[in-house]
Amino acid sequence: MATIDYLNTGVTEKEDLLEQNQAINLPLTSKKPLGIRLPLSKGRRVSEDLFSMNFEVQKQISNNYKFFLSTKKGELLCKPDFGLSIFNIYNSTGISLGEKEAIAMEDIKKNTKKYFPSIKLKDFQSDLVPTDVSSEADLFLITITYTLDILGIEDIPNTIELLIKGSI
Repeated sequence: MATIDYLNTGVTEKEDLLEQNQAINLPLTSKKPLGIRLPLSKGRRVSEDLFSMNFEVQKQISNNYKFFLSTKKGELLCKPDFGLSIFNIYNSTGISLGEKEAIAMEDIKKNTKKYFPSIKLKDFQSDLVPTDVSSEADLFLITITYTLDILGIEDIPNTIELLIKGSI
């Protein structure tokens, strides 16, 4: 098995170990994949060719939503309004942290409703992550909790954490 030797794969070590254990213990199923899992990683199951795939609706929507949250407005070709402005918001000067949180939450709500109508936002939290060096840029940890409005999985809470580097 290849080791990952770059800084951030978008998956925590705990999630990766859980996924590896599930891939080993799951028998081959005849399910068709719903989409490619992002960030790209090598497929581990027999039914995956080159890249890891999502076989469950909940995981595919969550993966698409993570991609959406990490996309800046104007970054996706032919869809200039796809994505969020939170990166610009958290790098703005002259705005208090409370105002940044309010503006960011409104941006997330509005764009989630537009592009992911099946996602119901439950909680939003923004925390300043302390750094050891005063000359480093501020880091903000944004935690978003949501549920999917899909029959059978509407009561399962999902959480996504984003780490955004602010301006110096």
